[in-house]
Amino acid sequence: MSEMAIEKNSNQDALIQMSLSFQISTPRLDLRLLSVDHAPLSMEARIESFTQLKKWDIFAPETSADAINLADEVRMCEWRIDRIKQRESIFYSVFRREDDRFLGGVSLTKCNWNEKRAMLGFWMRTSETGKGYGTEAAEALLNYGLNDLGLNVYSMHASGNQNSQAVLLKLGFLSVRIDKACHHLPDGSVVDEVHYELK
Repeated sequence: MSEMAIEKNSNQDALIQMSLSFQISTPRLDLRLLSVDHAPLSMEARIESFTQLKKWDIFAPETSADAINLADEVRMCEWRIDRIKQRESIFYSVFRREDDRFLGGVSLTKCNWNEKRAMLGFWMRTSETGKGYGTEAAEALLNYGLNDLGLNVYSMHASGNQNSQAVLLKLGFLSVRIDKACHHLPDGSVVDEVHYELK
C-alpha cells in the first residue's frame, strides 16, 4: 500500500503532518481520500438514498430529497476535509473498480491519537446495498486503521439499525454495552445506542 503525505491542492490548502494512503484498494473497490471533487457524486447518491439515510443519519438535515443541493454538499466535503487537517477524522469515498461508480463512504472519526482510538463509520447508496460492498469497504478501512495507523477501532449504531449491526458482526466486532435512550434520530425520536469493540 503506497503512502503519501496529503499535499496542498485545490481542496486541501494546508499540509497535514500525518501520512495517509490516498487510495486503499480491494478486489472490487477503491477507497479514495475525500476530495471536493466527490461532492456531485455523493450528492447524487444521497438523493437516491434519502429515505434510508434520513432514518438513521443525524447528518442528513434535509427535510426532502429535493432539498439536497451541490452547494451544501461541497460545504460538507470542505468541513470533513478540515476535520482531516485537524487530525480529528479520516474520510474515504468508495468507488467500484470495474466502472468507477460512486458507492458511498467510510470513515474513522473521533480520532484520539494519544489513546490510539477511532470510531468506524460507513454508508452505501441504496441501489448497491446487499452486495457486500459495505462490509468490504469497512473491512479495508478497519485493517488500515489497525495495521497502518496503529489505532484501536470501535463502532456504534442506533438500536434497530440491522444493516450496520450485520456489517459489524461480520467484521468481528462484539457488542459491549447499550447506552439507554441517548441516540437522537433525525425524526426527533431518541433510541438506545449499541457500542462495539473488536473481539
